[in-house]
Amino acid sequence: MPVATSKRAQLPHLPTLEEVLSRYGKRGFLDMELKVPGLTEIMLDGLRRHPPEHGFVISSFLPEVLIDIRARSQAIPLGIIFDEQVPGWQELPIDCVMAEKSLITDTLVDQVHEAGKRLFAWTVNDKAAMLRFAQWEVDAVISDRTELLVRTLSSRNPR
Repeated sequence: MPVATSKRAQLPHLPTLEEVLSRYGKRGFLDMELKVPGLTEIMLDGLRRHPPEHGFVISSFLPEVLIDIRARSQAIPLGIIFDEQVPGWQELPIDCVMAEKSLITDTLVDQVHEAGKRLFAWTVNDKAAMLRFAQWEVDAVISDRTELLVRTLSSRNPR
């Protein structure tokens, strides 16, 4: 069932934004991806009511979503997600570049850091890539294998 075209009553087990922020906002860093435009007010309202205690970023593949949020708040950390080269990310009002792992090179790491931004790698599920990105000083690694990620990087000095 497509979530985007469903009514809330059709998805009783899917947590609401309020429930996610309330439950996880006290436990860890949150990357909240907006997949469609038009949710800015809902997101900002949820963040006002339940500010995450360990940091967060609002991310999207859609530059217009990030531009809309930035127009309403300068304080919200934003990240552009991409799975192919995105020309002009330097001109977007973002704090983070969130690149698919195959696009990350040591050159991209340098470019992002020289621009004063953080670089997140996704989706990194193998130990060798986790270690390589840590060595390159990528700022965050997004993984489906969180236990492997913790075991692999726990002995390193986290940034």
